[in-house]
Amino acid sequence: MINGALFRKTLRDSAAMIVVVVAAVAAFQILFVWAMEQLGPDVVELWQRLRFMRGLFKSMFGVDIAEHVSWISLLAVGLSHPFVFAACWASVLTVVTRTLTSEVDQGTADLLLALPIRRVDVYTTVAIPVLLINAAICLAAWLGIAMASRIVEGPEPIPLGGFGIACVNLFALQTAIAGLTALVSSLVNRRALALSFTLAILLASFVLNFLEAFLDFAQRLSFLGVLSYFRPVDPVRTGEWPWSSIAALLAFGVACWIAGGFFYARKDIPAR
Repeated sequence: MINGALFRKTLRDSAAMIVVVVAAVAAFQILFVWAMEQLGPDVVELWQRLRFMRGLFKSMFGVDIAEHVSWISLLAVGLSHPFVFAACWASVLTVVTRTLTSEVDQGTADLLLALPIRRVDVYTTVAIPVLLINAAICLAAWLGIAMASRIVEGPEPIPLGGFGIACVNLFALQTAIAGLTALVSSLVNRRALALSFTLAILLASFVLNFLEAFLDFAQRLSFLGVLSYFRPVDPVRTGEWPWSSIAALLAFGVACWIAGGFFYARKDIPAR
């Protein structure tokens, strides 16, 4: 059950961050489209000359730059740019850990949990704002691309439908990361530990995705990394839904949320 007061407090505490992240993601997509319109051919030529970039590009974005690269493919890379990931991850980690671990870390959890609100309700109430924030960020990315399509005169029309599919895939990725963060936050009592463990897992996934282009063992283990289920170039280029990737991310996120709720409801709050 959702508690209205805690729901509003969570959104209010995160309002400034939400505005900044949403505006930054939208602005970045506009600037990225403009930059690719100016530098796209030079970037493609450079990447094609560097042999190792071919395998790296294929492993990280799911497309062979020697065969399928185009201006549209380059624009899709903007959805998996490290800046976008950093903004998305920062928002998720901040909102989830603020209630689930920061209250314990600061010694105010006793006051929060002494209210006539069940722990499960507290936990569930945190999940809804996170999903709304994730949706707002993904929508901002799509709107940025849509605005750029009206501003920038590219060599071919921008397929907004394909970018919409990729943004849904990004939302599924964010849901998985939010579930992972909630699970880790339910297992530890310090916000720094929750942030450190979650970031370590995400960075390990990023490194695994990078090494997949060069090492056979990394290819065999690639299914363990959440980033291997987000390859925006292909859905943008073909307009086909990556149902298996979206389902895998959502299933992982929901499983983590449920497991985290189980541990949070039974968590011992240490005395300060």
